[in-house]
Amino acid sequence: MARKLVSNQDNTSTSSQTEPLTRAVARPIFGENVLAIDYNFADKDYLDDDITFSRASNATQTGSDGYIKFAPNNILTSSEDIVNDWTQRGSVSVTAGQSDPDGGTTAYLFDGVIGAGLGDVYQNVTGLQANAPYVVSFYIKKVTATGTLIVGNPQTSGAGSWNVDFSKIGDGWERITPSHPAVTVVNAQKVHTNGGGGMFIYSNTGGGLDFYFWHPQIEMSFSSSDAANDYISTGSGSAVHKERLDFDHLKNPKGLLIEEARTNSLTQSIDLTGYESASSSWLANADISPSGIKDADRLYEESDTDIYHRLNYFASTSANTLSFYAKKGAVRDWIYTYIYSGSAEVEYAFFNLSTGQVGTTSGLGGYGMEDVGNGWYRCWVYRSTAGYNNGRIGLAEADNDFRHDGDTSAYVSLWGLQEEVGGSFPTSLVPTYGATASRSGDLVSVTNTNFNRFYKQSQGTIVADVQFPNGWVANGYSKIWAVTDNGGHPSSRLELNGAGTDYAVYQLSNNSGTGQATLHDPNNKMGGGEVTRHATAFKENDISYSFDGETALTDTSATLSNQFDRLDIGSSKTADQINGWIRRFRYFNKKKSDSAVEKLTDTSFLLDKFKG
Repeated sequence: MARKLVSNQDNTSTSSQTEPLTRAVARPIFGENVLAIDYNFADKDYLDDDITFSRASNATQTGSDGYIKFAPNNILTSSEDIVNDWTQRGSVSVTAGQSDPDGGTTAYLFDGVIGAGLGDVYQNVTGLQANAPYVVSFYIKKVTATGTLIVGNPQTSGAGSWNVDFSKIGDGWERITPSHPAVTVVNAQKVHTNGGGGMFIYSNTGGGLDFYFWHPQIEMSFSSSDAANDYISTGSGSAVHKERLDFDHLKNPKGLLIEEARTNSLTQSIDLTGYESASSSWLANADISPSGIKDADRLYEESDTDIYHRLNYFASTSANTLSFYAKKGAVRDWIYTYIYSGSAEVEYAFFNLSTGQVGTTSGLGGYGMEDVGNGWYRCWVYRSTAGYNNGRIGLAEADNDFRHDGDTSAYVSLWGLQEEVGGSFPTSLVPTYGATASRSGDLVSVTNTNFNRFYKQSQGTIVADVQFPNGWVANGYSKIWAVTDNGGHPSSRLELNGAGTDYAVYQLSNNSGTGQATLHDPNNKMGGGEVTRHATAFKENDISYSFDGETALTDTSATLSNQFDRLDIGSSKTADQINGWIRRFRYFNKKKSDSAVEKLTDTSFLLDKFKG
């Protein structure tokens, strides 16, 4: 079990668990024996126990294997209380309190599972994205020796159906997943067209089936045949969507990804073959995509001469960011995207898939290419004026050359098409399967007793390592961290200095909201993709802030509050997400000297700034 040693206001140590202390995150720094909390997100595969995380939807990230995937999730609204929260019909009985694989008594006995409606058990899940695939898993220990268990979607077997052959299950506990040898996939598990999913258990075996059952899980994923991840308990209440401890395509940890809510307004992001092709044609599921699955489509040129070879999509006429993943296929190095005004190509960019360089651009508010591995690049443009809805993506013979003679062997591989209205840079992929889809914002906090254990009202020092995507600018007063009275004033916070900026400002306000300190340097840019380190030290009439080892900025006339009761990391209480990564967050309950603050933020090795 994860455990932390945290420091109280009197420098005594307290564990957030009831077990004896065995691990300390506090350690001496620069010879001063000052205890600290240390949330080292880039070096851990879990959140410390005193952190509260929430996000009301699924989200994607890059995993430790370098592939894009869904963050850990379990969409079953109750995975623990099957007796009370699952529907049982007919003669079947479900008994709690059975021995489980962990040595406890949290498993269930299913007795007399027979035909649908006659002796079945199921849980419905509603409000999902229609046609989206998901991965089913559960633990089972059979009582009946042979027979066939049917596991499907409660809406219809056409949206998911497995046959589970008991003769291929051993006598002990086994986890049933898509790859288990007992499983025959009749229809792939996915969300019904009505947005419904869940788990439906029955059998057509005469006499019925008896077995023990434990830890059911349904995970949204790019493929229903993906491997099942570690079990996530949803207790008895609602689905769980976990934090994103993110990586890059080279498998380097980036830290905790914190993003605002965004919507993908394009209705097909994975299967692109439904988009109209002009002087070109589609080959579906031809290549392995950045998800590691063979679900990327190829766009081939046709033989027409002196013409565009492209796909067409219906673009928003409001300011938006378009992004897509592309990989060089055959013959062509270049691709482009533009909007057709009715008479000309506008708001366009060319991308070289051999070199990873952006070519000619025109009329854009921003653009970029990101190497995501295995020859794939994420290409993006920010169309700040928009105004036309004729979106285009196509193959080019050379930079700034829209039209050419077709070569039927020429193609580009495409995947992950996304349009984010209102955003000036791309965020993580929001997969769509026939309708628009949204991702909720990430919220990370430490509150109440967990906060009071370590935070000292009269003085302290906070150090934060943060990274933003290349090309990023703030959408508003996004918070790297904020210490407040339940989200309001007083507040002590490190935030971005408003929409369109790319530098941080430390702000301190008193109980009535009156500003006490404002420290910043507009030259301390953070939008180049590098890791930056910030330290803020505070005490009555003694405030200092340093960025990447630079001379500390100071204020000697600030009044501190004694009413702080919560810490938010990467956002405010409800919004203001940074759209980047918090790699590490440290707190010392002593005000460090200005020179120590500068040393705390010093990045003496150049490569330290470009981790991840």
